[in-house]
Amino acid sequence: MNEECVKELFSKPITIEALEVCVPQILKKVELVDKGSKIILRYNGSKVGYLLNKVPIEEVKVMRYWSGPFGLKTELSYEGKFVGVLMIVK
Repeated sequence: MNEECVKELFSKPITIEALEVCVPQILKKVELVDKGSKIILRYNGSKVGYLLNKVPIEEVKVMRYWSGPFGLKTELSYEGKFVGVLMIVK
């Protein structure tokens, strides 16, 4: 992932505003792998999320997020509709 962006993101309390800056930078570097019913988001060969439909990746926005034991999950939207998830790991 964009290591600088991720370090900055986790260096202080996480906000939607910070995610709106970081997530597009990460999405620019993911590989989209069509698996039929889903499009897998891969970074350096590792699955980091998925999309339900083909959408313009540069127009995807962050809907909301939550922290879990393995990192931060962000719900992604396009034109106000849920389209997928991106996992951000420290």
